[in-house]
Amino acid sequence: MVVPADAAKDAGQAAGAQDAAAVILRTMRPIVAAIEDEAVRSQVADAVLSAVQDPGKLSAIHDAAAAGAKKAADQSAATSYEQRCAESQAAYADRNPHKRREKEV
Repeated sequence: MVVPADAAKDAGQAAGAQDAAAVILRTMRPIVAAIEDEAVRSQVADAVLSAVQDPGKLSAIHDAAAAGAKKAADQSAATSYEQRCAESQAAYADRNPHKRREKEV
C-alpha cells in the first residue's frame, strides 16, 4: 500500500498534502495489515487509498483533525485556567489570617 511520489505529484497535490498523505499511509499500513479477512483488508486499503488520492477528502480529513485538536486545546486551556484559579484561591485562603483562624478553631 505505497503511493509513489510521482503519482501524488501527477494527481495535482501540493507538497503539504503529499506529506500528510505519506503520514496517513505510514500510520494506516500496520492497521490494514492486521486485518485477517482478505476481502475486508482489500476494501479498507482501497478506501484509504481513495481518501489519500482525492484532494477533497484529504482536506476534509485535515479539517476534521484540526477541529478536534482545537476543541481539545480549548477544553484543556479552560480546565487548566480554572484549576489555576482554584489553586490560587486556596493558597490565598491559607495565607489569610482570618481564614486560618476559622480552620484552627
